[in-house]
Amino acid sequence: MPSYKKYSIPIPNKSKKSDTCFKLINTNISYLYLGSLKVEYLPDLWKEIEKTKGLVIDLRCYPYDFVMGYISNNLMNSNTLFVKASLASIIQPGTFIHTQPLKINAYTQFVKGCINNKQYYEGKVAILINEITQSHAEFSAMAYRNAPEAKVFGSSTAGSDGNVSEIYLPGSIKTYISGIGVYYPDGRETQRIGIIPDIEVKPTIKGIKEGRDEVLERAIEWIKEK
Repeated sequence: MPSYKKYSIPIPNKSKKSDTCFKLINTNISYLYLGSLKVEYLPDLWKEIEKTKGLVIDLRCYPYDFVMGYISNNLMNSNTLFVKASLASIIQPGTFIHTQPLKINAYTQFVKGCINNKQYYEGKVAILINEITQSHAEFSAMAYRNAPEAKVFGSSTAGSDGNVSEIYLPGSIKTYISGIGVYYPDGRETQRIGIIPDIEVKPTIKGIKEGRDEVLERAIEWIKEK
C-alpha cells in the first residue's frame, strides 16, 4: 500500500473559520474565535467587548496565538487557582511530582500591558468546546471558566492537554506523548477525560442539514436569560 504525507490529503475542516476572529452577534453579545485571533488585536477589540452583556469564546479550534493572559486578565478580578501538573522526577526515575497549583494571572506576565484588573468584564461568558478542542485550547477553557459568570457549552474535549514530548521508534519513526500530567487544583484529571461542559450540546443531523450552529445557539439563549 502506498503511503501519503498527511498534508497532501485534502481533509475538509468545517470548524476552521478564516473570515473573522471577532463579531457582534447583536448589540449585547460579542463573539471571539480563537482559531484566528492575534493578541495584538485584543486592546481594540476589548473596547467593543466591554460594551456588551455577553461574550462567546469559541474554542472549537486550536488557538492561533497565546491570548490567555490578556483575556483572563480582563475576565477576572482575582488571581484564581486553575491548574496543576505532574512531572517526571529526574532524581527518582519512575516517580512523578505534583507541582503547586498555578494561578490564572501568572500568565499575564507574558502579555504586555496586563495587570491585575479591577474593572473586569461583568457580563456572561459562554465558552464553546467539542472534540476538536485539545491541548492549548483545553488549558484555555480551564482558565476562562473561572470567570464569575461563565459556563461551558458543547461536548467533552479531546483529553490531550499537556506538553509535547518526542519519542523515536525503530525505523526512524517519530511519535509524541504528553510529557506532563494536567489536573484541576483539586486533583481531578483532564487527560483521557477532557474538559466536561456545564451544559452538553451536540450537533443534530437536522441542525447540520440546516447549516445551524446549535452549540452557539444554546449559548446565546443562556446569555439572553435573565
